[in-house]
Amino acid sequence: MSYYPHQAGGEAMMHSRVNPEQMMARLSAELQESRMEISMGANALENAHEHVRILGTQLAELRENLEVKEIEYKRMWSTEEERIKNLSDEARRQVEGVRARLIGGLERIDLSNRSMIEASQTLQSIDKDLDTLFGEGAPATTGAGLSDWA
Repeated sequence: MSYYPHQAGGEAMMHSRVNPEQMMARLSAELQESRMEISMGANALENAHEHVRILGTQLAELRENLEVKEIEYKRMWSTEEERIKNLSDEARRQVEGVRARLIGGLERIDLSNRSMIEASQTLQSIDKDLDTLFGEGAPATTGAGLSDWA
């Protein structure tokens, strides 16, 4: 059976007596129709190739834009990362300074506390010595000083 529906009838005609001019006209029409289909197919293929070329160009442009954006993004974020790192380093230095001053202050407080403990121990020792010399419970003073003890 033929591809074209009108050929099916043509095969039947071929078995019967056909006028050669009619046959030539029919074959010429089929040839013309095939040429038109080939031309349409060629145009479609050419359009498809053009579309692929355009898509390829667009893809290349998109890749280029992507690369540019990646570079801009990296540059932007590396700048931000550098700024954050600098702020972090500065904050760390300031915290270390505060920490050092705090430790220094605590050391001075500790030294002062030790001196006060030592002074307190000295006063307790003097108090014991006075208790030993004058007995327990020293007399109430009138505020005149050591003469109250005599």
